[in-house]
Amino acid sequence: MSEFMTLEEAEHYLDLAKMVRYTKEARALADKGKLALESRGAPEGWHVASDDELASLGLKRGRDLEFPVNNKTGKVTHYFSQIFVNDEEPQRVVLAHPGTNPFNLEDLLQNTKNIQGKDPFYYSHSRDVGRLISKFTSKNTPEMRVEVTGQSLGGGQSADISKDTGIPAITFAAMGPNEANVQNPKESLVRNFFIKNDFAQILPQRYGTPSVYSEQVELPQTEEEKQGDKNVAFILENFGNDWLAVPLQIKLSVGAHGIDRIVSGMENGIAETKIVREQIANSGAKVSERLEASDGLGLPPVCDGDIHLCPIPFHFETPIKVTGKSIFMVGRLAAFTGCVAGCGAVVEGMGHLKINGLRTVRLGDKSNHGGVCMTNGSTNHIRIAIAKDL
Repeated sequence: MSEFMTLEEAEHYLDLAKMVRYTKEARALADKGKLALESRGAPEGWHVASDDELASLGLKRGRDLEFPVNNKTGKVTHYFSQIFVNDEEPQRVVLAHPGTNPFNLEDLLQNTKNIQGKDPFYYSHSRDVGRLISKFTSKNTPEMRVEVTGQSLGGGQSADISKDTGIPAITFAAMGPNEANVQNPKESLVRNFFIKNDFAQILPQRYGTPSVYSEQVELPQTEEEKQGDKNVAFILENFGNDWLAVPLQIKLSVGAHGIDRIVSGMENGIAETKIVREQIANSGAKVSERLEASDGLGLPPVCDGDIHLCPIPFHFETPIKVTGKSIFMVGRLAAFTGCVAGCGAVVEGMGHLKINGLRTVRLGDKSNHGGVCMTNGSTNHIRIAIAKDL
């Protein structure tokens, strides 16, 4: 699968991230005894499920979603989740899980047990809820379209449900579930959004903690985060002491993990992409709706317009000149693919992309694109970075 997506898909994923944040807020209010159903927040066009709507999924609020009892211990748990229902299409529902409450010992223990290779209650109960929804809807309400979502610990729970039932999961900064939790994993879609330096990405690489097996979608860093990376690199290069960089690395890692930061990153990417659409429309360039492989010999695909645009990758800022017209394209990767108008794009070494002989953009690190008209072996997969020297 590709990390690219349409604008409409991106807006839906933003709604899911907001559901996670609303669920986190609802849990905090419930902890204070101030949570009422009518006061719960939801993204525009969605609402928190009523008891009757939960029944259509085979669920009960207290038994399944909000502070259920652990039957093994007989104690009420801090497990919390919500079901959201689409206002216009009530057959579309989402099960949302919040991340770890760092001030709740039970939440922290769930993560610890998972890292130790155990199957903690939050994970096993989530799978039970997922199975209940899957079995009930397939038998009684097959028209239901169910998704699961979550962040951090809740992202791990959502990925676990997806592996166990095949229900699609969209996760954010997800902690990986223990692979041994699911004995017979189903074919499933798990798409995880993250920001560079997120400790949920770092821990599996450095310490072998469970990781989320999913399609990974990296969101753009803020300028402050980019500067933080430069500061870390400066410390390591000039002082040669990893420990001096640790406080800043921790700050970057924790900051990248939060659901508020993820929501803002997605909002910025979507806003930039809408600007791109307007700029392209004003440019007069013909955007191809057709993209076909050429001849199976490794040559680029072809399109029927001036340009063919890949779906949103969120993290590209690309000044481009196409057929003599300058289009500043933010958040959208241009796939110049041997179009009828003759884009003439060529990668010049590792340095710049040329279109019709004009030096346009510098090339950065890798991505799964490869849609430039001509590339050499070392630059077959490229990520285009901003150029200030047009």
